[in-house]
Amino acid sequence: MNGNPDSLIEEYLERVRVYLPMNCEEILAEIRTHIIEAAEELGSGRVTPGSVILAIERLGDPKIVASEYAGTGERVGPIPVEYKLPLVRTITVVVAISIAFILGGAVVYDTALSMGVDILAVFQMFVISTVASFLVIILIIVLAFSTHKPMITKKTFVEHAFSFGVKGFKPKARHDAVLEMAGGSIFAMVFLLPQVQALFSPIFRQLIPIAIVLSVALAIKGGFFVIAGENTLNLITEGIVEVASVAFAITILNIGWPLDYWPVVSDGTWTLINIEEFLFSHGIEFSLFNGLWVMIIFVVIVTDTWRVIVASLKATAYIRNGKGLWWKREHHMRRYQRLKPHWWERKSKTASSKPPD
Repeated sequence: MNGNPDSLIEEYLERVRVYLPMNCEEILAEIRTHIIEAAEELGSGRVTPGSVILAIERLGDPKIVASEYAGTGERVGPIPVEYKLPLVRTITVVVAISIAFILGGAVVYDTALSMGVDILAVFQMFVISTVASFLVIILIIVLAFSTHKPMITKKTFVEHAFSFGVKGFKPKARHDAVLEMAGGSIFAMVFLLPQVQALFSPIFRQLIPIAIVLSVALAIKGGFFVIAGENTLNLITEGIVEVASVAFAITILNIGWPLDYWPVVSDGTWTLINIEEFLFSHGIEFSLFNGLWVMIIFVVIVTDTWRVIVASLKATAYIRNGKGLWWKREHHMRRYQRLKPHWWERKSKTASSKPPD
């Protein structure tokens, strides 16, 4: 049988997660513990792939399990009751992404046109693809289409579609928090170097202190998530930092490409070249860099706006559930006891069977 016990359990829990609310980590931990205990009973004290599959099959359909633990609400029109929550969550993610794109486009639209970037065509394509996605999702749900699955741990076609909404509201992973903390610290230290500041245009150089403060705030925010995982206070902090980042991006948009110089090695020594003069001497339009700058700001605004919306929705959900502001949670379900591989069990039995010295 393919798969190890732990991966089989995680695959099944990912199916259950589709039908649960955003803050469902404790429920999933409880289900995981129940599966392990049942698998140990079925496997005569050992957890094997076979005993895990039997335990999961005994537990039943993920939709029913999720309903027993959290409920699925009332039926909404032709939508099957079990698909109400995942459908709402998926639509929320699509709407949040749409708002982020619209805000980003509204901010950079005039500047993009002045630089010859046809951003309107990009928006039209985005709107068409968004509407098409809504229609496909609704059609799938109404028909309640599901493909045959070889094992109960494998997702159905519908669950794969709803995974888009699940991923959008998953708790921040530890490695993401570490990257934020490290990235913010590195950017702050780099911006503090006089050699680096000399590369920027005089206008942007005046705004470098703000960039340093935002980088430090990003590092502190990442540190909060590393220390306590995702909680209400950390999400509020993330929302504030990302709003400030959007405001800063809007401020520096019209500055254009911020770098005036770039360091190169010439005759074994470092020297600075003027980027605009270098491009002009090689017949390259400097406006291409301004267009690239607009697209960078567009991506920053879209990404940060998306984070603000998600952080707001998560924080609101936690507050409604009485979580309070500060509470420590781990970063992933795998914090709960991992199953030991079979070779470890055999090693332990061999060691215990040896006579004492």
